[in-house]
Amino acid sequence: MELRQYIYLSRLSGSVGDAGLRQIMRRSRENNSQRGLTGALLFDGESFVQLLEGPVEQVQAMVALIRADPRHVDFTPVFDMLGVATARSCLVWSNGYVDSQALDTYRAQLFDSSADPSRLLERFLALLAAADVN
Repeated sequence: MELRQYIYLSRLSGSVGDAGLRQIMRRSRENNSQRGLTGALLFDGESFVQLLEGPVEQVQAMVALIRADPRHVDFTPVFDMLGVATARSCLVWSNGYVDSQALDTYRAQLFDSSADPSRLLERFLALLAAADVN
């Protein structure tokens, strides 16, 4: 199986409240498990950053669903690697909260033209390690 790893940023459109956010987190867990996807969804109260990894067609289908989801705005692809990784970075699916300042720092690093693009996945995993993940 060829492995695809994909990271994107997006913002929450409007307010979905706690129940809506729990639904997003629960559905992402269910959908990704059914599709054989692993990775993580992090949220700071306003913005999402997500790593999806798995079979090429499954990642592509999930990205299309997320792009079409009206709860996500300002969808920004960050990292898209196909067939480079020999193993998944995340063995299970997880989601959690990340400090907004940490997410702002991550976002700034992404758009720093002097930053090494090959380290984007590494930066995401460091952000994940610092997050409140379940």
